[in-house]
Amino acid sequence: TRRARRAGDARRAGEGRGATRDDAARAAAMKKTIALARAQFTRDEALVEKIRGRGRERARDAADDDDDDDDEGETVTWTKAEVIRLNAYSKYFLAWYLGTIAGIMGFFGFGWTVWGAFFINVGTYLFETMYLRIDLDEIGEGMEFFLDSLASSYGVFVLTWVVVAETLGRSRAQMPTHTIPRFGG
Repeated sequence: TRRARRAGDARRAGEGRGATRDDAARAAAMKKTIALARAQFTRDEALVEKIRGRGRERARDAADDDDDDDDEGETVTWTKAEVIRLNAYSKYFLAWYLGTIAGIMGFFGFGWTVWGAFFINVGTYLFETMYLRIDLDEIGEGMEFFLDSLASSYGVFVLTWVVVAETLGRSRAQMPTHTIPRFGG
């Protein structure tokens, strides 16, 4: 029994040392993750400033009652990498937003997911072309921006929708089943 106690004590002492090694590994992983997030934020800071600059420019145009859309003083140029990142971020934000709305409203059915994917892509396209005035054909092939992040934003949309709906307790027994609206008939 004395040997068994010593073996148990040694095992517990070993677990304690292993736990401190695990804690140190977790702390190192957390520091690395935080450093990567800061680096990403620093990398995207220029992109955010371009978007803010475009918003300020549009506000100045509205204040000056500049009715012509000639963009004479526009100095914002977009690289393909920036537009691809902007495209992905816009789709993810819209996917999260529309998924939250669909979950709150209690929508059900595959048809609504198709509408969600449609609105995510159209909303991103309109944001980039109408608000930021980016000529997607000049930067690259237009379908490339349409297809980029399509599947992942669709996944974010559906996942957000399901999580919000389940969190709020929306089920078919409690909510009526909504279908795709029929037009003309």
